[in-house]
Amino acid sequence: MLALCATVFSVAATAAFAVWRDGHPGEHAAAPVPATRSHIVVTPLPDPAVTLPLQSVNGSEVGTFTIFKDGHVDAVTEAALKHFLRCRRTGREHPLSPGVLALLVSVAQQWPGRMIEIVSAFRAPPFGALHSKHFTGHAIDLRVDGIKTSELRDFVWQNHHDVGVGYYLHENFVHMDWRPGEVDMAWSSGTESDTPNYSPRWAWTARHPAVHRGCGLRCS
Repeated sequence: MLALCATVFSVAATAAFAVWRDGHPGEHAAAPVPATRSHIVVTPLPDPAVTLPLQSVNGSEVGTFTIFKDGHVDAVTEAALKHFLRCRRTGREHPLSPGVLALLVSVAQQWPGRMIEIVSAFRAPPFGALHSKHFTGHAIDLRVDGIKTSELRDFVWQNHHDVGVGYYLHENFVHMDWRPGEVDMAWSSGTESDTPNYSPRWAWTARHPAVHRGCGLRCS
């Protein structure tokens, strides 16, 4: 009789514990297994490439080149550009810096489809001013077919930094160079041999268009 009572008590206790356990699942549930964290590597897409039609004013050569927006090119294009933009007086070749090529791409995007006429790119010493950035492939002289050189000048100066922009009124081209780590520089003169003005009014106006529009004829 005692054994039977003990058995009944044991069964009842087990059932009661089961009911209590089911009502408090969090207290006796197995510890959650931490989720495995996956590592996803996102590779940014390269900047889109732009196709530029170029014409050499001095040699009448014409070429079409594909350049990435940051100024980088593949090996085949680099070799072709070196030859196309070579020193016209010596025939020596030197690559143009990515910074200058990026400026060139920017000009092409501003006036898509228009021929960019190259007056001068790489120059071998001594054919240039002392310490000319043409010597290191950091400068280019150009114009855009059908576009005023003053419009080209203002566009480059207004939209870029780490640059030099030179405007030659009587020579129908704009000089632009890439000068990272240096102060931006703008200048004007009649010809390359004239003494330049390093504080031209157009430079201030191009970088303060809203102020210029607001003052009307007083700024003319």
